Amino acid sequence: MKWIYTPHVPHGWDCGVLFDLSTKTLLCGDLFTQPGGNPPAVTESEILTASEGMRGMMDYYAHGTNTSKILDALAALAPSMLACQHGSAYRGDGAALLRELATRIEH
Repeated sequence: MKWIYTPHVPHGWDCGVLFDLSTKTLLCGDLFTQPGGNPPAVTESEILTASEGMRGMMDYYAHGTNTSKILDALAALAPSMLACQHGSAYRGDGAALLRELATRIEH
């Protein structure tokens, strides 16, 4: 496990996430929060749309000046699994999803 320092991403009180080097799993907390219901534990389907819907309703991101830089650093880890705190974990190109999130946050 590797600790990644992520001050104020996504929330003002957050300070880091964990990355499992052996499985390439990023324990990414609330970066991709998805609504309730009965979602599958793991999906290979796109989760950003649902996550952005949640963020649009509550906008719980801190919007710090370093958010995009931090998301880019997380993408550089090339995670193959994003273990979300709320909703399905995502198996796939985690780097692309993190970069798309950064793009959406910037606009």
